[in-house]
Amino acid sequence: MLAATIVRSADEAAIQQLFAMAADGSRETWPRSALLRGAEVALLGATMPGTPARGRAAGPLANAPCPTCPGGRAGPGGSYAFAQVPAAGRGTANANARRVRLNREPVTLTAVATSSGDLAPRVSAVIARVEWPGKPGMAAPIAPLSPEEEQRFNAGAEVYKNICITCHQPDGRGQEKTAASLVGSTLALASPDVPARIVLNGKEGPIGLMPPVGSVLSDDQIAAVLTYIRREWGQAGNAVDPAIVRDTRALVAGRAKPWTNEELLALIK
Repeated sequence: MLAATIVRSADEAAIQQLFAMAADGSRETWPRSALLRGAEVALLGATMPGTPARGRAAGPLANAPCPTCPGGRAGPGGSYAFAQVPAAGRGTANANARRVRLNREPVTLTAVATSSGDLAPRVSAVIARVEWPGKPGMAAPIAPLSPEEEQRFNAGAEVYKNICITCHQPDGRGQEKTAASLVGSTLALASPDVPARIVLNGKEGPIGLMPPVGSVLSDDQIAAVLTYIRREWGQAGNAVDPAIVRDTRALVAGRAKPWTNEELLALIK
């Protein structure tokens, strides 16, 4: 579970360390396999160990604690008062396969993929979902952020944590019927004026309503959070300049309703 969370986080240093541990031949096979299973859950949609079989209803516990004792609903460590909706696609075989982008090759893990060890086939499948500059078949390396853009990215991370994270989640993948995924999003990664419109005026669609926040965020803050979204989680979008947000704000100043998918997609060239 921890390994899957780390891989989904797109935290480069943590993922590299995890892959190095999974590739370390001096360790026993079972912990290496467990770490690898977490990567398979995150990248290949593998079933999380311990997930109940589909269609099997969970019956009441025979020795359920009283409501006020430890572990009871009202006691320390108690259960939720209402049924919790599981995150879509997590821990099930139906989860969509994902990719993770790194800034350098995880050389210790790729070495395992080309070995004759028992874990080699599984490692090869995971490596197929990992991208890094220079990998055969991959695009050219992403241009690094300038020092000014790096500061904007860091400021955007704070805006995201304060305003966006509740709906779009720490990994940017949103929530079913509530908030769209920002990872790989055509609109989020389009020309910067397109996502700027969404932040300024909001957006309606089949997943949920994105409220307008242009009145509470400055041009600098919007440029910062969009820069963060377009470069976090392994994404390769370019940074957003506050001037683009300022010009877009002036252009849509008279708009009083959220944008629709159709309107926004028509702006993408």
